[in-house]
Amino acid sequence: MRHHHGVPHPGTDLSLLALPPQCRAGLALPRTERIHPHTVTVPAAWWNAELTARDLPGGPLTTSTGEAGRTAISRSALFRLAPGPMDSDDDVLRLLWHVLAWGSGLKLRNNRRRLDSIRDGRPAVITALREAATSARTDPEAAYRRLFKGAGVRYLGPAFFTKYLYFAGAGSFDHPCVILDSRVAEALNKRCGWYSLRAGGGWPPETYGRYCTLLARWASEESDRLGRQVGADEIELWLFRG
Repeated sequence: MRHHHGVPHPGTDLSLLALPPQCRAGLALPRTERIHPHTVTVPAAWWNAELTARDLPGGPLTTSTGEAGRTAISRSALFRLAPGPMDSDDDVLRLLWHVLAWGSGLKLRNNRRRLDSIRDGRPAVITALREAATSARTDPEAAYRRLFKGAGVRYLGPAFFTKYLYFAGAGSFDHPCVILDSRVAEALNKRCGWYSLRAGGGWPPETYGRYCTLLARWASEESDRLGRQVGADEIELWLFRG
């Protein structure tokens, strides 16, 4: 019998799951060539107009000079937006806006509702985001729990807020939080043997903690095999791309 929401199957020991050989082949290129340039085109003009309309701090997004007010945001650019403790509200929200834009790409579904919800609960939301970013440096499960149904933001589920937890690490190799979304979960289920992990989301904090531990182990094993430091995000990107 399988359990819902990623609670491990009684016969599944995540410590025994092996990284698929196909992923190993994908790690031939260094992290700076695979992770840092990973870029998404976003409608920056739309985001800037919506932030201004709600009088939300932390904008504007990266200056939009491309066609139709669009710009490209890379993982490397997002790493640079996480300056240490993020003491100011502007720092916290600037990272969040860019993460939401990067995660959404050109698909803007529900983003107006997200922005409305953040505006309506702004002080509590910023506190939750700041505390989660602090926990993210040492305790992925606690960081996840702080935002899981607890930040008061509608339409900000794990697929988005785990991106925030990940980018809060500013690209550090030893940052323990990694992105988890439905595509990653599906790959773990179908290609890696974590059969109880559901693709649909709603994963409890304990499952996210196990996920980060699993990818950290794989990254450590591949670091030994390749003789270079492999980031857990390199494996996450392979899972995402399938």
